[in-house]
Amino acid sequence: MKKNYTLLFFGLLWSTISFSQIVANDDTYNNLNGVEGSSSQSLGASSVISNDYLNGVGITPSQVQLTQLSTSNPSITLETSLGGYVVVAAGTAVGTYSITYRICQVGNLSNCATGIITVNVCNLPTPTVVSDCNIAVGNIIINGLPSGTWTLYRTDGSSSFFSELTTGSGATYTDTGLSENQSYRYKVRDALGCFSGPTVYQSPGNLDGLQGNVTGTYVDYNNDGITNLGDIIRYDLSITNTLACPMETVTFFISSWPTYIENTIFNLQSNTTDTSGYLNYPLSQNDITNGNVFNWIGIGALSNGHRNYTKISNQNPVTLSLNDGIKMNAFVDINNNGIQDNGEIPNNNCHFNYELNNQPIYHFLYGYDTFLILYETNPSNTYNLSCSFYNYCTHQYETLPTTYSNITVALGSGITTYNFPIPFTNVCQDVAVYLNKLENARPGFPCNLRIEYINYSNQILPSGTITFTKDNLLNIVGISEASATTTVAGFTYNFTDLLPNVSQSITVTVQVPPIPAVALGDQLTNAVAITIPPSDTNALNNNATLTQTITGSLDPNDKTEVHDGKILHSTFTANDYLTYMIRFENTGTAAAINIRVNDVLDAKLDESSIKMVRASHPYVLDRVGSNLNWRFDGVNLSPSIPNDEVTGHGYIIFQVKPKPGFDLGDIIPNTADIFFDFNPAIETNICTTEFVATLGVNAFDVDTFEYYPNPTSDVVSFAFKNTSTTIDTIEVMDILGKTLLSKTINHNDAMIDLSSLEKGIYLVKLNANGQTKTVKISKK
Repeated sequence: MKKNYTLLFFGLLWSTISFSQIVANDDTYNNLNGVEGSSSQSLGASSVISNDYLNGVGITPSQVQLTQLSTSNPSITLETSLGGYVVVAAGTAVGTYSITYRICQVGNLSNCATGIITVNVCNLPTPTVVSDCNIAVGNIIINGLPSGTWTLYRTDGSSSFFSELTTGSGATYTDTGLSENQSYRYKVRDALGCFSGPTVYQSPGNLDGLQGNVTGTYVDYNNDGITNLGDIIRYDLSITNTLACPMETVTFFISSWPTYIENTIFNLQSNTTDTSGYLNYPLSQNDITNGNVFNWIGIGALSNGHRNYTKISNQNPVTLSLNDGIKMNAFVDINNNGIQDNGEIPNNNCHFNYELNNQPIYHFLYGYDTFLILYETNPSNTYNLSCSFYNYCTHQYETLPTTYSNITVALGSGITTYNFPIPFTNVCQDVAVYLNKLENARPGFPCNLRIEYINYSNQILPSGTITFTKDNLLNIVGISEASATTTVAGFTYNFTDLLPNVSQSITVTVQVPPIPAVALGDQLTNAVAITIPPSDTNALNNNATLTQTITGSLDPNDKTEVHDGKILHSTFTANDYLTYMIRFENTGTAAAINIRVNDVLDAKLDESSIKMVRASHPYVLDRVGSNLNWRFDGVNLSPSIPNDEVTGHGYIIFQVKPKPGFDLGDIIPNTADIFFDFNPAIETNICTTEFVATLGVNAFDVDTFEYYPNPTSDVVSFAFKNTSTTIDTIEVMDILGKTLLSKTINHNDAMIDLSSLEKGIYLVKLNANGQTKTVKISKK
C-alpha cells in the first residue's frame, strides 16, 4: 500500500503546534468593594491563571510570566507575583472595569497569550464595632450593616479563614460570649453578594486597664517608740484606670499568709488616677526578726462586668529598726541539765513574772506562744525575772528554781534569751476537756459549740475518747470531725497520738427548735467528757457542761460563764474553776490592727489561780494583781460579715477559782472592756454567778401557774395558785423577740391588755422569783 507522506507530515506538524499552545481565558470578578478597597484574593476567588492552559494542562505561576498590559482604571490593578489577583484601591467608584494581561511560557517567551479581566466594583461600607460601658462584658455591637438581608462572617486572631456567623437584617447585630484578650475580625456580605472590608476588634485582657504605684512607710501604730507587734507598714497607692469605661470597684490587697488585708475604692473614672488608696499591713514577728518588709500588692478591678488585674510592689523593702529586749523561754528539761537540747519541747503552761526597778508591782505574763519578749529602750532599767508553771500532776502552780536578778538591756544588744528549764518529774497522764459556745442560742437558728481538749501530760497520749451529750431539745446538724460516731444522745470521737501541751478542737453545730417548741428564757444544757487509757491523774478536768439561756437577739460582745448564772453550792469544791468566755466582734468597716481586752476580777476571785484555756488569736495576758489585760497586737481582725460567725469574731476562754470561803448565796459579778485600736471601750454585759442551794424547783410548775383566756381579743390574766410566788415583771414581744409592752407587777397575779395590738401571735415573758417563763398568746 502506498503511504501518503504529505498528510503524515502535516499531521505531525499540527500535533507539534497543538502540543506547544498556551491559552489565556478571560475572567470576571464580581463584588469587589471599592469603599474600603479589596482584592479577589480576600474574597477567596481563584487567581487569573487558574483557568489558563499550557500544552493542554492547567498552569502554575512558576510556568509562566504574568504581565498587566493595561487597565481601564488606574485604581484597579493586577497583582502578578502570586498567580494574578485583582486589587481594588480604597475609594474606587462603583462600576465595571477591565484589565488586559498577558502570559508567556517561561523558557519560551515567544509562546504567549492575552486575556481580559472584567472587574465589577460594588460599594459596601465596612461595619463598625462598638464596645461601650452600657454593653455587657463579652459582648459587642456591630453597626453599619447593609439594608436588606446580609450575612456576617467572623474569625479570631488565630485563623485567617472567615466562617459564617449569622444571617439577618437590620443595621446592627450583637455578638456575645467573646473571650478576654482575643482579636476578632468581621466582614459582611449584602443580598447582592458584595463583601465589605474586614473590621478588627481586640477584646480587653485581664492585665489591661490598670496601672499602679506604691510607697511603703513604717508607722509606730501603738506609739510606744518600739518596732514591735502592733505596728504597721502603711502602703499608699496610686491607681490609674486606662480603660474607656469607669471601674465600679477597685480592690487592692496583700495576701501574705496568714495575713490577708484589703481595701476598696469605688467609681474610678476613665483615664483617672486615684491616690486615696492605702493598706495597713501589721508587722509579724518574722518581719521584726528579719529587719525589713517586702510585699506584693494585687489590684483587681471590675469594669462593666469585666475583671482586670495587675500586681505591684515597692521596689525596695521597708527597713525596720532592730529592737533590744528580753526573751523569756520555757521548756521541759527532760535530762535536767538546764539546757534546751534537741527534742526538749517548749511549754506554754508557764506564766512569766517580772519586777521592774525593784518596785513592788509584779507583772504576770501569760502567752499564746512558749516564749515572751519584753522590749526595752532604757538601758538603766533593771528587771527581776522568774517563771511559774501549772503542774498538772500536782494540780497547782510551782515557781521554777531558775531566776534572773537585776537584768539590764544595753543599747544595740538585740534580743537576749533567758531560759527557764522546767524540771522533768515522774510521768503523769492528764487530759482536759472544755465546752463553750461560739454564739448565743436563738429559737430556730443553728448554734455552734466548741469542744477543746488539751494534753497536759508530759508524754504523748496514744488514744482517748470524747463523748458529747446534747440537750434533749437539740438536734446535731454538724460535727467538724468527720470520723465522729453519732448516737441518740450525741456522739463519740476517738483521737490518737495527742502530743504534750497540744490542744485540739471540735466544732459542734446544734439546731435550736423554733418557738413554741422552745421559749425565750429556756435553758439548754450540753455536756462533754473525755477518757484515756489506762487512767487520768486528774479527773477533775475530764468533764465539762455548758448551760445556755435561749435569747431573742445576738450580742456580739459579751461575757458568759459556763454555769449560766447559777452553781449548785453543794457540788462546787475548792478545786473547781469558773470558766469564763469573753467574745468580741469587729462590727466596724475596717480591720482592727490591735485589740485590747481589760477585765478587773471581782474580789471574791483568786487572781493567782488564773489559767488560760484558749484564745482565738495570738495574745499576751499581762496580769497585775486582779487586773487582767489581754493584748492582741497586730491581729488585723477583719470587719464581720452577716451570718458568718467566724470572720471578724474573736474570743478568750480562761479559768479562775473563787477564793476560799465562798458561801451559799454569794454572787460573783464580772464584766470586761473591749478596745478596738483607738476607739472607746465597748463594755460587755455584767456576768453574774450565784451559789444556790438547789436548781430543780420551778416556780412555773403547771400545777401552780395558769394564764387565760388564750386566744384572746384583749385582756390576758396570769396567776400563781396556792403559793406565795410573786410575778416580778411581764414583757410582751413579737415573734422575733422585739419588746412591745412591759410592766412591773410585784404580785402573785396580773392582767395585761393586748387590745392595742394587731391580730397575730405574741410572746409573753414573765419573771418570778429569779426564774423566767415565756408563753405564746394568740390575739384574735
